[in-house]
Amino acid sequence: MEIENLIITHNFICGICNGVNYMIKCRNCNNDICQSEKCGLHFDHIDNTTYSICSRCSDTISEKIIPLIDLCKLECLKKRIKFLKMVKN
Repeated sequence: MEIENLIITHNFICGICNGVNYMIKCRNCNNDICQSEKCGLHFDHIDNTTYSICSRCSDTISEKIIPLIDLCKLECLKKRIKFLKMVKN
């Protein structure tokens, strides 16, 4: 009986803040995290479910993201800004 209580108690401790709260599994690493904003990102998902990623996985994923810059759009934006500056003067 005591072992079962230990397992249940362990499942209710957040892996990030060590707080005791309602837990959700991280979809990337499968760790238990609470619903606090500092512990992870939570998104609405299909069928009224929540897609959650812990803050550690979120940081790791963010480091790997490379922003894509469309140079054609950037040139068009530069020309438009230059034109608007000329019109103001």
